[in-house]
Amino acid sequence: MNVILIFNKFTDAYLGLTYAGDGMSVTPETCNQEHFKYKVVDLDPDTEVWEGNYHTGKVVKRANRKIIITEDELNIDCQTKVFRKYRYYQQFNILYDVIDALIAASNVDESQLTKYREMREYLTRIRDNNDRYKAAYQAVDGYEYWDKAREREELNKQLEGGLHEMIGRDNNTHGLI
Repeated sequence: MNVILIFNKFTDAYLGLTYAGDGMSVTPETCNQEHFKYKVVDLDPDTEVWEGNYHTGKVVKRANRKIIITEDELNIDCQTKVFRKYRYYQQFNILYDVIDALIAASNVDESQLTKYREMREYLTRIRDNNDRYKAAYQAVDGYEYWDKAREREELNKQLEGGLHEMIGRDNNTHGLI
């Protein structure tokens, strides 16, 4: 099948491909020429991909293509695994409990703990206020409070049938788009 490959006009980097379906007419001449350049090649999108840039690239079988893994992908995966088990506030609460126990068991001069105690008091006050806000918004007419699950549910309803249905979801989004 003839497909139109899309490249960055200035860097020659490969961006993707397009092709016309039945009753459609897509040619490189009808596409944006300002930022992109194009190449028409014979490629089966189900079994082949373009690998490389405008000048050095070629059609390769999907099975023969090297899979690109980036440092960011690995770092995000690591962060996601940690975050699933220990959210930031859980990490901090564990550390605070250990620090509090160490302080209680030690002879640390209280003057050295001033900033720590101020921070702990502030965090406690803000968390308590946040809980009161949530309860108030749930109880007051004129507001519809959505917790995280409800917000996720509503967003997924809004996006149902969208582009993500064609290309799939990123598994790291936990149901959010």
